[in-house]
Amino acid sequence: MEERDGGLEVDVRYLGVGVFSVTQQLEHHEYSFDEALHRASFGRYQIYVLAVLSLALFADIAEENLSFIIGPHLLCEWNLSGLQEAFIATAAFMGMFCGAYFWGKISDEYGRKAALMAICIWTAYYGIISAISPSYGWFIFLRFMTGFGIGGIHVVTTFAAEIVETKQRAKSMLVLHLISGLAPIYTAGLAYVFVNNMNAGWRILVFMCSMPQFVCFVIGIFLLDESPRFLLVTGQTNRAKWILTKMSAYNRADLLFGDIKAIHATQRGRLSALFSSRLLTKLTICQFIIWFCLMSCNFGMGLLFAESLQASNSARHISFDSGSSCFASSEVSYCRAQCYSLTTRDYGLILVTHGNLIMAAFISMFLSDMFGRVRLIFGCVFTYCVSLSVLYFCINPVFSVIIVLICKVALSASIQAFYLYLCEAYPTNMRSVAIGTGTSFGRMGMIMTPFIAQVLAKTDFTLAITTYLFLGSILLVALWLLPFDTRNKQIKDS
Repeated sequence: MEERDGGLEVDVRYLGVGVFSVTQQLEHHEYSFDEALHRASFGRYQIYVLAVLSLALFADIAEENLSFIIGPHLLCEWNLSGLQEAFIATAAFMGMFCGAYFWGKISDEYGRKAALMAICIWTAYYGIISAISPSYGWFIFLRFMTGFGIGGIHVVTTFAAEIVETKQRAKSMLVLHLISGLAPIYTAGLAYVFVNNMNAGWRILVFMCSMPQFVCFVIGIFLLDESPRFLLVTGQTNRAKWILTKMSAYNRADLLFGDIKAIHATQRGRLSALFSSRLLTKLTICQFIIWFCLMSCNFGMGLLFAESLQASNSARHISFDSGSSCFASSEVSYCRAQCYSLTTRDYGLILVTHGNLIMAAFISMFLSDMFGRVRLIFGCVFTYCVSLSVLYFCINPVFSVIIVLICKVALSASIQAFYLYLCEAYPTNMRSVAIGTGTSFGRMGMIMTPFIAQVLAKTDFTLAITTYLFLGSILLVALWLLPFDTRNKQIKDS
């Protein structure tokens, strides 16, 4: 590096993933992190990192599908009751509830990469072990431990939001969710090949759904860099500067050299910081309510749809007269302990209903910048409430599937946009612990959901629908009370 005519000649030779050099004349001055991130641009570096991060999201998405794909087979193999089948999903969500805050604190204390790598290896290990569970009790315990790891998956969105500038943040979420949105295809395809055609094929399915986390760990431990924004907040200015230089060179953008304005936050990962001001207190309480209602409704729609498939496979007559609910069975009550297998048609419908993340990602990307994060989420939740209310009067089973699909797309887009909103709303020194604590409330709602969608819906489907509409109404009120929107706002560091 030589100084020439008041500038710097910069030669960048080693990038970790390739070897090339960049030489450029630059002014030496002090600059902010956001200025450096803007100059680094959005390019191959971010896409490469987002592709690795998206592998970690596979487990969270696959877990939702696993809950009702393997349930019917375990019901037969281990002679389970209806409540025991419902508890398969609940055990994993209890683990997620316990792990969300823990991993958020680890992320704010020790770094995004360190937390993510620990999450990946933890989840992969217990996921693989659960595939060889000898009994129902062991399976429940191991799914709880797997869920504990998956509870920290929110670190992925925190990591992703910190490596892109303000105007490109929605685009980064699109890249993240486009790749992870293939998880339903992955899960349903494996289930179709192995579960119905092999004895104990569900074990292969559980094993294969844990592999993306292991792959993410192997790639990430060697090739991922720490979040430069986190390094700056923790006083590691030189490391942050080196990563920003690498990012600029990899994206073939203008390099910006000089001194980065230091931002050192002494209090990191503290739960009390979420209530340190009136504004943060209001934001935190609102996000707790929103997560609880949002995740309850989202997962509930998937389970209600699965219940319709179970009733259909039981060879019972489904009444679709104008006075009945779409999925309510008539003449004979449904026995939860009856064995059944999902058919090819069922896997296709599950794929359509749960393969909505790609569509939701496009909605979240294009509309969140156009209307703002809060307005987009509010509009999606309102669409969900209106669509769900139609189930009171549904007379056509095909139309019922379309309604569930609309609800799932709307709620998935809301979740993606809300993750983005929270990443922008909270400062770096408390971002992960804030989102982790909030999502733990969401997992609490998911713990409750199987007993509404799989138990209550069998005795009173109308009451189950009313419950989810009530949660949707609370969700709208909480969104209305959010203190601000974050569109076009820079991330705060402390």
